[in-house]
Amino acid sequence: MLIGEDVSERLDVVPAKFRVIVTRRPKYAFKNADGVIQAPAPAHIIEGGIPTEALLAQIAVSKYADGQPLYRQEAIYARDKVELDRQLMAQWMGKLGFELEIVADYIFSEVKKAERVFADETTLPTLAPRLRIDEDGLFMGLCLAASCKWMAMPPITSWRDPIAAMMASHWLAAGHIAGASSTSCMLQGAREWQRRRSSGWQSSGRSRRPCAVKTPTHALPRASKPPQRSSQISSISGSRPCGGSPANQNYAVSRRAIFERFLTDGRIELDSNIVERAIRPQTITRKNSLFAGSDGGERTWATIATLLQTAKMNNVDPFAWLTLTLQRIANGWPSSQIDALMPWNHAA
Repeated sequence: MLIGEDVSERLDVVPAKFRVIVTRRPKYAFKNADGVIQAPAPAHIIEGGIPTEALLAQIAVSKYADGQPLYRQEAIYARDKVELDRQLMAQWMGKLGFELEIVADYIFSEVKKAERVFADETTLPTLAPRLRIDEDGLFMGLCLAASCKWMAMPPITSWRDPIAAMMASHWLAAGHIAGASSTSCMLQGAREWQRRRSSGWQSSGRSRRPCAVKTPTHALPRASKPPQRSSQISSISGSRPCGGSPANQNYAVSRRAIFERFLTDGRIELDSNIVERAIRPQTITRKNSLFAGSDGGERTWATIATLLQTAKMNNVDPFAWLTLTLQRIANGWPSSQIDALMPWNHAA
């Protein structure tokens, strides 16, 4: 007679394994007539190539989201007795960048609709044609991020390659909506003071006070922010800079009027942390990859990083989303329904 049982659970893992998918398409001849009939070949992103859309998504996510450059993936796959040359995988990623560019451009167009846009940039050395790193070969990646709860807008990240970055910078500088204004990140001006304070340097404490204003107003509706912030303006010293390096002092003092715009505009936040968090995964990938292979590699990097980071910001599995999107594009997804491909419309 059973009188009870003990149940225990242990976490196990089944390592990912490669498999070969074989597609057979029989040919049939008409009886007593000329002609042959055969089912059409399945559509693929890489026509005539060996990778499935799932394998392409795996390589892309590993490189552009998880910081695993192609030479490391080549070694990892070799342990599973699969030889995938890094140059071949680079060609595959270039094809993905080309096919996905329309999706990334649509995301950028959505960023431009936002009432509040955060922007920052970073660099990536680019390998010149004669196998050397060109002195001016820097991928000026402009990262734009938008998230406006009062507009019911999903969080979006858009990376721009050097040429597109210049165009986007002009768009930002010109002001993309009537009455638009730009501001600077308050925390960037305070970082040097914070570093010195953490190493034993003492300040008057004034550099902390602007950040303290954020605490009671961050979650308020935008219309309520300016009066709440203005009521605390007296807590910010205006007499002189409070320590730090000369460069940081000049940065903060020369931009005082820009910093204070948050007192009258409820759309403005004190920091640009949302875009800095979006940049961080790419800086890790940059460190591991050392450089982009070409100008085309820059565009591919910007395109795929845009899509995968936006997927992650919307709590969507980037591998599942990218696999499905590549399958849809390969089968001729209509451009008129491009919005349905967006990560924020992906069913969990």
